Amino acid sequence: MAQTSQTYLEIDLSNPNMAAEAMKYMAASQPTTSVVSAEDAKYIDSTLKAKLGAGLDRLDNIKPMILIAGIVQQSFPCPLASFETEIIKLTDEKSHKTYGLSTVEEQYSFLEKAMKTERFAEYLREILAINISEFFDQIFGYYKEENLEAINKIMEEFSTNDAEAYHQLMNVRNQLWAERIPEIIKEKPTFIGVGTGHLMGQEGMIQLLKAKGYTVTPVH
Repeated sequence: MAQTSQTYLEIDLSNPNMAAEAMKYMAASQPTTSVVSAEDAKYIDSTLKAKLGAGLDRLDNIKPMILIAGIVQQSFPCPLASFETEIIKLTDEKSHKTYGLSTVEEQYSFLEKAMKTERFAEYLREILAINISEFFDQIFGYYKEENLEAINKIMEEFSTNDAEAYHQLMNVRNQLWAERIPEIIKEKPTFIGVGTGHLMGQEGMIQLLKAKGYTVTPVH
């Protein structure tokens, strides 16, 4: 980071209006209760009350992925630390600017493409069948080892139940960002931070940038 002059994250989390702007895009196109069966609605309602302390009477219009992300966060045994917060802090200390590879609107548009409201109950059952803490411990262990192949294998196995969701969340955004990065890095040396899941595979950021003729090497 000492050799760069600007920072790009997936979205600009340094924006003081970020939370207010994100709220505008958290609403689903249809209320959950209008597209799921009465049985599924009952299951979703009881699960949300147990995990988040609020049911469909308050959360009926929120995108399923937002709610599932909240449940995942609740599953960790300790407070979460944010890589993005630390990156923004280091960027600010150098009096440099932080930007986003995607707008907030674009980023949140993928949440509905990836998880369909009519399958909300199915997604909940799948995520609750996993020991989330152990799952992320395993991924983080591979992350510290810089073992991208192992992470890629886990991600691919995890995505087998919904290949389209994985394609939208990972591959489509990778293609968008790989198209935008050349213009960004022509301006000035740039630190770019994206989730590890975006790096690996033939449609990952590393291979996409190599295909454009860039030399991509690990930094230790």
